[in-house]
Formats: sequence, C-alpha cells, structure tokens
Amino acid sequence: MEADVRESRSLARIYDLRQYALTKRVLFNFGILGQDEKDEEALHIPIGIVYRLHFLGRAYNFSAVKLIEPQGRSYLGYKTCQQLIVELEQLRTLLKDPVIEHYTRKLVNYLISNRGVPEYGLMVRSL
Repeated sequence: MEADVRESRSLARIYDLRQYALTKRVLFNFGILGQDEKDEEALHIPIGIVYRLHFLGRAYNFSAVKLIEPQGRSYLGYKTCQQLIVELEQLRTLLKDPVIEHYTRKLVNYLISNRGVPEYGLMVRSL
C-alpha cells in the first residue's frame, strides 16, 4: 500500500510544469550551420524534458526525435525538421503526459513558424 502513495506523488511531480521552471535549459534555434545564432529568437526547453523526448524517440524508434541531443550540440536539416513535426505529433497522441504535451506543442509551433526557409536547419545546444 505504501508504494502506491510514493508512486502517485512521484508522478504528480513529473507532471507538474513548475518542477522544470528553474532547471538547466536546451536552446532550439533556426539558422544556417556555422553562422551566428540569435539567442533572442530561440526556444528554451528544460533539459529534463529534452532527455525525455530523446529517450522516447529511441523507445518508439522515431528517427528525428532521437536526434535531439540534450547535451552538447546537434543540427537537424530542413527535411529532418519536417519529419520531427510529424513524429512529435505522433508522440503527443501516444502519451497522456501534460508536460510532454506542453513542450511538444511549443516545439511543433516553433518548427512550423520557421518552415518557410528551406536553407535553415534546427540547431540544438545545451546552455
């Protein structure tokens, strides 16, 4: 009986957006590889959420989602970004996680708003 109480408290913390407010962030930014990045136009997502997305991508074998690296730097080209939109939408339908729902919606909206420039790609880097 005691284990059930601890598990439900733990899930409540995982599903609480406030738990991620002051954590380290990962920066998502559109641009051309090798050029200066404009941090003021970037999307910031807590590193814990990016880890969850990365491992969910690996678990579900989503080729674009698992390319999002929480540590260091990574670059996703235009075509991969379009695939990422599709995979994030599929991930949202698979999971009933309000935190993943919140951040994937933000990321999908960011990707869609920047899809007009095919020479740009998504740069991902930890802060």
